[in-house]
Amino acid sequence: MPERHAHFLKAGDRVRIDGEDLGKSGAQFGTVNLVYPQIDDGRVVADATVAGLGDYFVGERIRVWVSAGKRTSVIVPGSFIVTRFGIDYARVRTDAKG
Repeated sequence: MPERHAHFLKAGDRVRIDGEDLGKSGAQFGTVNLVYPQIDDGRVVADATVAGLGDYFVGERIRVWVSAGKRTSVIVPGSFIVTRFGIDYARVRTDAKG
């Protein structure tokens, strides 16, 4: 994962691997065992264990999904979004009271 997310990753975190990458259907889940303190080519390196994966991917890179922290967000319905000149704007509805 990119180094800007390094402080979110820790041992014990849950990881998800797409089963199609492994020739299986459905997602496979496991846990992070070790997060290395070294950044390699702008990326965080970690070891994870996934049941039934075997030892084929030892030392190899594979696409995984991990939590990258929590953030406050605002959900805006698509009908409130207007795009003008390539920029998205959200319409804000205010109370009609004085």
